[in-house]
Formats: sequence, structure tokens, C-alpha cells
Amino acid sequence: MSFSFRSACPRGLRPALCSMKEMEENIENKRFVEAEKLSLEEWLKLIEPHEEDRDYLIIDYQFPTDEMKSQYIQTIRNRSDEEVKRLLRRFLICGGSLGGDSHLLSYWREDKSRLVQAVEKYEFAKRMLSDRHTWEGNTWVLDLIPSHPREAISAIDAYFLAHIVWLPDGRSMGLSDAMSIIRARYCNYAHSSEIVMSLPSRDFEILVAALFERMDYRIELTQETRDGGYDIGGTKTLSGLKETIVVECKRHSHPIGVKPVRELCGVVESNRTNKGVLIAMSGFTRDAKKLAKTNRVDLITWDSLCELFNNHFGQDWPSNLDYLISSTKAKQHNKSLKRDAAKNRRAS
Repeated sequence: MSFSFRSACPRGLRPALCSMKEMEENIENKRFVEAEKLSLEEWLKLIEPHEEDRDYLIIDYQFPTDEMKSQYIQTIRNRSDEEVKRLLRRFLICGGSLGGDSHLLSYWREDKSRLVQAVEKYEFAKRMLSDRHTWEGNTWVLDLIPSHPREAISAIDAYFLAHIVWLPDGRSMGLSDAMSIIRARYCNYAHSSEIVMSLPSRDFEILVAALFERMDYRIELTQETRDGGYDIGGTKTLSGLKETIVVECKRHSHPIGVKPVRELCGVVESNRTNKGVLIAMSGFTRDAKKLAKTNRVDLITWDSLCELFNNHFGQDWPSNLDYLISSTKAKQHNKSLKRDAAKNRRAS
């Protein structure tokens, strides 16, 4: 059975540096616990103490089995933030050395040209041959949650991509497990729709506008009356291509039918925008979905909207509602003042 050893990361904020010799001394005379034979809760209990405080070795850098991962994800809503972050800390990379580093270094040293090529091409190889620790940690992504889970996942994914050639299989799986945990805990969290249903309709539109602004759109809120068939206009430039959208928000108590979809299709055509986005808290009828699919209209239900809020505002966005709405109002008000000032200058 192969085993990948994580560096013994000291407590607190001290740097986590560990040589191969220290690693070997750290694991000597410790019994190995077969984590695959444990229940999920038994395993979580055994990996709770810091490595230095254990008299045993146990897989703690990934879920030992797919079944354990599935059970944990299914019960993640009932678990404390402290436990979730502790598990993430185990799965992420703490700066230091990993068990396979010496084998990789020996492989490079067998062929001088291969070693030179590796050093010229990879920062990883330079670190391995220097006095610095080989693996630069990524536990700092914990500082991005719960407010920025999407960025945390992207950071882990980038770290994985940069080190995929050298990461032991177990650590690769651990990073994948970490992303799954963050997504399940902080992105897919199912908030009650009552949070936004209780808002004044204009504040709901402003909250949605704040969301699209976080998605890199330059947004404009239309007037509350005579809005021209949509609530929010948005523009985004990506790779030199300009995209324009119109967004309509509905909070009806019944599924939205064909008529609002057809009306938004007309707005898309008349405004020559790239697409329309129709948001409905109560969902859509089958015919409405069919019509939108054959036209340039995206349909967003509460489940999808909640996931977008979680991704871009963080899981705790309900506690920041007042700030999200008021700050967006202020931005829109300042834009309006600037437009009025520009009109007055042109008139004079």
C-alpha cells in the first residue's frame, strides 16, 4: 500500500519546514491505522489531533474512500465551520516536503541534462535544489472563505494545474476533495427564498444588479416605471468582444409562462442585445422553457440564483444584504449625477 507523508506542520503561524530526515524520524515506530476500515466519524475523530500529537499514522490528506466523501458531502450542512476548515487544512498543502520528493530528485540526478532541463523550465525544480522548502503551501486559500468561495476553488485548481506532474496521487485527490468540500459547503448552500421574497421589489432588482456587477458587467438600472421591458442592462467586454444583456426580474408566486419570455425576446431584438436573462423565483412552465431555448434568453430559477449569490457574494451573503443593496444604490446614484452633469455641460 503506497503512502504519501505530509510535512509535520507546526501549530500556530510558525513556518512549516520539514526535511526528509526529520520526516523519517517523525514516522518511526508509529503504527499505521487502516482508515478504509473505519466509519466516517471514527476517521474524523482520529485525524482531529495534530500529527505531532498522534502515536499513529493515518491517511489524512484525502478521504480514504469514495463512500466517506459522499457521506461527508451529504452531511456537510450539519457540520461546524471549525470542523470543515480543519478538514480543508488537512487536504490542502502545508509548505514543506512530501514523501516522493527524494525519488523525483534522484531521478533528475541520474541524467545531468535532464536535471538542467528541469531547473531551467520549472520553479519547482529550483526550489527542490535550493535550501527553501520544495512545496509552497496553499492553505492561505482558507482566508477566502466563506466570502469568496469561487476564488478559493480557482486558486486550488491553479495550484493543482501548476504541480500536477509532481503531486502524489493522494495529494491530487486531496486537492480535488477540498474543492468538493468548498463547493458543497459554501457554493451550493440552499438559502431560503424568503430572504429575497421579503425585500421590496426595487431592492431585489438592485441585489440582482449587484450580482451581475460582480460578474464583471457594467450595469445600469432602468427606471422603476416605464423601464422599457427590462430591469437591468449590462455590458461586458471579454477577449475584445463586447456582450450586452438585458435582465428582467419576476417574483410571482406561480411559474412564469410563455408571455414574459416572448416579451423579453422582443426586447432583446429591439435593443439589439446579445441575450436576455429572465429571473423567476417560482420557476417556468414547460412551454416557457421551450421558447427560451430556441431564442437568446437564459432562464434563472431561485436555486440557480442562490448558487450564483453564494459563488459571487459568499455563503454568508444574507447577512450582508443591506450593504450589497445600499452600495449598489450609491454607485447608480453617482453614475446618474455624472450623466446629468455631462448633459448640463453639453447644454451650456
